[in-house]
Amino acid sequence: LMMLIEDYGPYFFESHYGTDENKITTLNYTVLVDGSGLGWELDDCTDLEAAEWSRARHFVEDNDMTDPENYARACEIFDMHNFIEYLVFNCYVNNWDWPRNNVRAWRYNGVALENSLTGKTGGYDPDAAIGLDGRWRFTVKDLDVSMGMNVSPEQDFWSRPDVNFFDVLYKDGRVSSASTMFSALIRNETFQKEFVLCICEYLSTRCSTEALLEIINTLSLQVAQEMNYHSARYDHPLEDWDRHLQSMRSFAAVRPAIVLENVNADTFVSCGETHAVPFSYKIVPFSLTVGQGGTAHFNRTSYTEGEHAAYAIKTLDLPMTIECRPGYRLDSVKVVGGGYDENDGTIYFRSENATVTVTFSPIPDYEPAPAPAPHLVMNEIGHSSQEKVNGYDWVELYNPTDRDIHLDDWSITNGMETYSFPSITVKAGGFKVIFLSNDDQGGVYASFALSSGDTLAIYDRGGKLVDQVVVTTKESSTHLGRFPDGGEWVELSRFSITPSAPNRFLTAFEHTYHDVCRDTVMINGFLMNRAHFSKNEQGVLTVSRSKVEADDSIDADLKKSFLASLPEGGDAEAVSLADWLAQSSGRKTITVYYVPTLGSYICYML
Repeated sequence: LMMLIEDYGPYFFESHYGTDENKITTLNYTVLVDGSGLGWELDDCTDLEAAEWSRARHFVEDNDMTDPENYARACEIFDMHNFIEYLVFNCYVNNWDWPRNNVRAWRYNGVALENSLTGKTGGYDPDAAIGLDGRWRFTVKDLDVSMGMNVSPEQDFWSRPDVNFFDVLYKDGRVSSASTMFSALIRNETFQKEFVLCICEYLSTRCSTEALLEIINTLSLQVAQEMNYHSARYDHPLEDWDRHLQSMRSFAAVRPAIVLENVNADTFVSCGETHAVPFSYKIVPFSLTVGQGGTAHFNRTSYTEGEHAAYAIKTLDLPMTIECRPGYRLDSVKVVGGGYDENDGTIYFRSENATVTVTFSPIPDYEPAPAPAPHLVMNEIGHSSQEKVNGYDWVELYNPTDRDIHLDDWSITNGMETYSFPSITVKAGGFKVIFLSNDDQGGVYASFALSSGDTLAIYDRGGKLVDQVVVTTKESSTHLGRFPDGGEWVELSRFSITPSAPNRFLTAFEHTYHDVCRDTVMINGFLMNRAHFSKNEQGVLTVSRSKVEADDSIDADLKKSFLASLPEGGDAEAVSLADWLAQSSGRKTITVYYVPTLGSYICYML
């Protein structure tokens, strides 16, 4: 038997932030292994770093955060936007086993000592990249009782959707550093505004009902085949898994209104039983329509052509940046229920359900700049241990032109060492892999290896720069490549390196699940055979009644209920699932979801 539990080790931070895994501090507030109760557990942490952590959080808890100097210092100790997002997410999903448990903090401890609180361990570097600046950050941990999960309702051990957003921080009257720090920081006007703006962002995008349903439904289809096997192997009712999924869907449907009501309920934020903080910000919903020809950027979100439901702080001037596509100009930004200042690019809302309409128009006689002539490019790079070929780093060259390119006297450099190519040719439309080694191997081996952050560049025989790229990735499971070949640099899957061949872009789900969950139906957790489905001439997915009826792998009662739910009409053999979806709307005994990314349907029947 095997139980998979998420956790964070130093390599996680190294792979995601480019930090040295030997210079990472992690602590975890949890049930201590010695049975003494809850407390801070030192994961990858020295006693000196633990003392630094204690001083850091007590600085926030014990000082007046309404003082601008104190708050500025707190922002040097903690990544404040990270902390705000950490609070908003956990409260939004009602993480039941938090913050009295499962609080995980980390930082890079390799910053200069003179910038620390004590002068004895790493401090803050304002010029460093995110993750390398020495500030403390928080990571989400252990979400098994969140998003409506109902583990033991008789003991109130479940994540109800109607729990007050702020009360998640102070459940059972018990607090932790997350709640005590929040109690101190929420008194600061800047923190309070950024906190509410973050809630607006989550309501508008990441945690909207539509966004959460897409995630829940896509992931459930991806793991359905394994769950079907698991249910049969361990004699565990598949309906239990499906019931939990439906609890999460119900949570996603009702939680936004609960959060909005909680934030707008009164003028105080409850900080435990004895504290109340003035809270003047109110959230209002608005509708944003962006026309063809540009993008509206608002509250960390980019809105492209179409209609969008969004949220903002009432009567507060907020920046909205309008970006026009090449060949278009801005016509107008019209706001009903608010206003837009075109001089400073700010927008405000004075009432609920305001509407914003952004329109563009084509520029007459616009002539786009001519496309640059195709030339040799670096097309794919492998430099981590998982991407090496024959034990070497490598770079793939691609020739998109219709003529062979001879590389005699061309050169490649990493900014410190330069290698001149021998007499080699990259065929028209072809690829050539250049291996990179610390040792001079001759032939097509450049005499230097790659490191993350290197700038790799190619020069022609006249010394003209032909192509260059900074070798870095944000994700641990990716490597650099152009997609399509010769196009923009993207992060390609580490599981699909293609030296001397066209690049291939894979999503994470395609690595494992392929097409098993495309163009099919999952009903009460049971993933049906894709052979029962086909697309008609209009491209609409249909299901064969006779094939379903003949399938003995489907539970008899489930089969009967499914067939009875299908609409009648026509030859009643190939049934349109789009009609089935429309017919199910409003019915109390059946709920049908469509997952456009997979072209599949999910049916939940009572």
